[in-house]
Amino acid sequence: MSIRLTIRDFVSQRLAEHGHTETINDDASLILSGFLDSLAVVQIVVFLEQQYSIDLSDLYFDQTTFDTIDQIVEFIRENQPATNLSSDHG
Repeated sequence: MSIRLTIRDFVSQRLAEHGHTETINDDASLILSGFLDSLAVVQIVVFLEQQYSIDLSDLYFDQTTFDTIDQIVEFIRENQPATNLSSDHG
């Protein structure tokens, strides 16, 4: 599964937990719009650390870093260790 599809699936699950079942575009605001809260941001951070071996303790980020699916995918591509890069660029 591509990075984008994996993130879309994970975010869709978090949105459903918050009562949002409609499809959301990859460039739609998740946090600043109020769809997701700070707890969901923590869940996203933990997921990225576990799924993509990204050590976020040494990286600067704030909630706006994860405000859209597009931004999350870009963050992964920029920070994922080279040994874990997927050949699927979707």
